[in-house]
Formats: sequence, C-alpha cells, structure tokens
Amino acid sequence: MKHLNVLIAAGGTGGHLFPAVAVLEALQRKILDFDLRIFAVGNPEKIEAKTAIKYGWKFFQIPMIGFTGFGFKTISFFLRTIKSVHICRDIVREHNIDLVISTGAYVSYPVGIAAKAEKKPLFLIETNVYPGRANRLLSRRADLIFLAFEETKKWLNPNVLQRTLVVGNPVRNGLLGALPKDESKNKLGFSTDRPVLLVFGGSLGAMSINNAVFEIYEQLLTEGIQIIWQTGKHFNKPILRKEGVMVSEFIEDMATAYSAADLVVSRAGASTIAELAALGKPAILVPLPKAANNHQELNAIELERSRSAIMIKDSEIKDKLLPAIRELIFSKNKLLEFAQNIRRYGDSNSAEKIAQGILKFLSI
Repeated sequence: MKHLNVLIAAGGTGGHLFPAVAVLEALQRKILDFDLRIFAVGNPEKIEAKTAIKYGWKFFQIPMIGFTGFGFKTISFFLRTIKSVHICRDIVREHNIDLVISTGAYVSYPVGIAAKAEKKPLFLIETNVYPGRANRLLSRRADLIFLAFEETKKWLNPNVLQRTLVVGNPVRNGLLGALPKDESKNKLGFSTDRPVLLVFGGSLGAMSINNAVFEIYEQLLTEGIQIIWQTGKHFNKPILRKEGVMVSEFIEDMATAYSAADLVVSRAGASTIAELAALGKPAILVPLPKAANNHQELNAIELERSRSAIMIKDSEIKDKLLPAIRELIFSKNKLLEFAQNIRRYGDSNSAEKIAQGILKFLSI
C-alpha cells in the first residue's frame, strides 16, 4: 500500500483544529488505497496534543509562541521561531512528509517555513473573515489557499489571489448525520414541545457567557426554555440540578446537542460559525474580545449584517442576553429566517472540496 504522510499545523483552539480534522477525514475517504499517516506539531498543553492522542497521530512539541509586539520578549520569540523551524524541517525530512496543511495560529508559521525550505507543498486553510497573521505571512509561499469567505481576499496580497479558492468552512463529518430534532430532544430527556437553548463557549469555555447564563438560567427554565450548557472545566459556580437543564464541562455528542437546539449562544470563532451555518442554527454570537486581529467580532458583524445571527459584545452580555434570547427563541418566524440566512455561509461539502483541491494539485 502507498503512503501519504501529512504534517498538520492546527493548534491552540478547536477553531483551528476541527477544520483540519474535517479535511483529513475527507482525504481518507478519497484515497482508500493509501495509508494516510498524520503528523502534528504544537503545544503539549493545548487541544492539538489531546486530539493527536485521540486520532492516533504522531505528535511533536515545538517551542513556538505568539508574537505580542516588540519588547522584552522579542528576542525569545525569534529564538523560539528559529528553533521551531529547525525541528519542523527535521520532521519533514525524517518522516518523508508529502504535504503540509496549515489552518493558522502562531504554531503554523514555522511549519509553513519548514515546508517550503524542504520544497514540500503547503496548503493554507483560512476560516475567518479576516486572515490571521501567520496565514497572511505564509500566503505568498503557499501552493493553494482555501478561504471560507469571499471577503477575505481583500486582505491578501493581490499576487496570491490566483492561488485562492473560496470553499466555505470544513465541518467534521460526525456533526452532519445527527438524529432529527425531536428524536435528539428525546435522547437528551427533553420535552419536544418546549424550545432548547444550547450554550457553549468553544473548546476553552467562556467565562463571561457562563456568568451571564448563571444569572438567568432559572428564569429561562421558568419561562419554559430547556438548556444544554457546556461550561468548560474552569466554571465552578453552584448550578441547581433542575429538570430541563443539562450541564457538563464538555459535550461529547455535539451532533445531538446541535440537532436538539432551537437557538445557540456561543462565541464567534470560525469553526463554530461553520458548524452553525452547515446545520442552519440560529445564534446569538458573543465575540471573544481578545481574539487575534479581532477576527471573532468581524465574523459576527458579517453574520449580523445579513440577519443570520445577533451579535452581543462581551461587555454588554449581562444586560442584553436575556432580551435577545426571548426575542428569538419564541418567534418561529425569526428562527426560520435566521436559519435560512446562516445556511448561506455553510457548505457541507467544504472539506471534500479542499481534499479534492489538494489531491488534484498532487496529481493523485
């Protein structure tokens, strides 16, 4: 059997990692006569290391850190970058890497540099409206650049546009085959004739969202709203275990949770938006205020502009969350409108298109 060795740079958050997982799943489906071997780099304390264990990838630690501007840590940043590039070049040579896929974040920069230094194909996946710094820097070296939004092109160098393809955001295949809504509600022990609110803050949790929901969840239950609430591991306020609320640190069966939900409250990361769009889920988006390049707010602004979601700034969530939930969740017409509109940003075949583009480039 032939081998295809892939090096993945997709670290830090699920927003960078989940699209990569979706593309790898699509690649494997398309090349059944190949042994697809996955190698990943990153921080052993972050989600990429746990995911590597889950999927059986070979994981390598690199010392790369994010660039925070010129100052006291500048020398350390450049030294770590150089060391990370050397480690990645060694990985490429020693493991006969055939191609590199980057979804952005600081960990991807040395991987991309190493790929081109070793004359290996480099494919970028940019899932946000505004491209991250690492992908912007690597774009001139990349062989193909896959974008989720047409608008992203205006922030890229004109010389790379002929190598860009707008394909939407990749979504994990496991999210797309869930049970129908009423069956999902029954599976979770919820009533089918009452609305369900799904609350989560991404793979790392969201303290501001958790605190705001904590203040109102009993009121929501009183008004007949059922709640699926992923808190993350750092939230420890005493939540009363009442009928109609399901609370957990992490939701393993996200497909069922999404299917059961009539409305979602979440951050506005690219991976989350891709999932909402692919599944047609109305949402209230609370952008992470410290997100790099303010990309989450730009994502949310784009969806609010097209009446695909409501955006609430993090600083305003305490006052605006309850009215926004009431405005949407009890209005079938608004839920339907938002569901139809957000689907414009989704493409359940996005991962397939990226995999096909990669294989076509490689002549496989």
